[in-house]
This record gives sequence, C-alpha cells and structure tokens, in this order.
Amino acid sequence: DRWDWHELRAGSTRQAAGVLRGLAELLRVVTEPGAPVALDTPAYAWFFKVLDDTGRRAVQVPLTEDARLDLSALERALADGAEAYVLCSPHNPTGTVHTAEELNAVAELAAAYGVRVIADEIHAPFVPRDATYVPYLTVPGTANAFSLLSATKGWNLVALPAALIVAGPDATH
Repeated sequence: DRWDWHELRAGSTRQAAGVLRGLAELLRVVTEPGAPVALDTPAYAWFFKVLDDTGRRAVQVPLTEDARLDLSALERALADGAEAYVLCSPHNPTGTVHTAEELNAVAELAAAYGVRVIADEIHAPFVPRDATYVPYLTVPGTANAFSLLSATKGWNLVALPAALIVAGPDATH
C-alpha cells in the first residue's frame, strides 16, 4: 500500500539468505558465466564481489554529475552486450530516488536490447519525504525483471539475513 504496489503475487516470490545471495542466484539464472553485467557507479562494493564470485564481468555505468541515471551510457553498455543490469533503486551510495520516467526509460532500453534487470530495492524505506519511490516492477515493460527486497536495512535487522526475490509475471519463462 505504501508504494502503490498491488500486483505483488505470493506465487511470484522466493526467499533468499540476503539480497546479495539473491543477486548471485539471479545472475546465475539470467546470465552465462563470463557475461558482462551493467551496474551504475559508484556502486555498493559488494556488488563487484558478487559479480566476481559468480564469474560475471562488471560493466560500470557512471551516474551523471548530479547522481542521476545516465541513460545514454546505459544504452551504450547494453548495446555493447551486457546481458543483465543491476539497478540499485534507491541508489546506494548516493541516495538518489529514481523517477518513474527514468525507470520507464530503463525498462524500454532493457526491452530493446533483451537485457534482464535485477533491481536491488533494499533501501526503499529510506526515501526523503519529498521524493516518491517507485518499485521497478510497477513500471510498464518490466514483466521479465526481478526485484530484491529486505527488511534488513529499513528495520535494522542486519543480523537476520533474509530477502525476498520478486519475479515479474514473465520473469521465469
């Protein structure tokens, strides 16, 4: 209700032992070993470790000077062969809350290049009052994407490593 996300179905969710474990498992499902994976930088350092541990290759897509998604740079990375895109929304470490328009553009690019999006949305509870958080899977065109959520950040439960993998309606086909 808080995020106006009413399409969430119990059958589309799975548990993971934390967001990073979920990310690793999803990367193994949607990409091949050695695959290039795009992610915005600066990025949470452990994303690079997950990519390395799973045998994937990081393709860094720097944010703009005002910490927004650089959609042109993202398109170049996808056109150059990235097989997946790790979207951190809201962004860590900048705190940038992506707009619905930006997320829609990401979905359009992912569809155009056949790239799977994995959205790390663990920081969703931490948006400023003047910002509107938009869950990636609520954006049109994200049916084959995944979202990773966890209470560990928003409710200070880091000692309980648990996350929820949410699959878009076409993500498992």
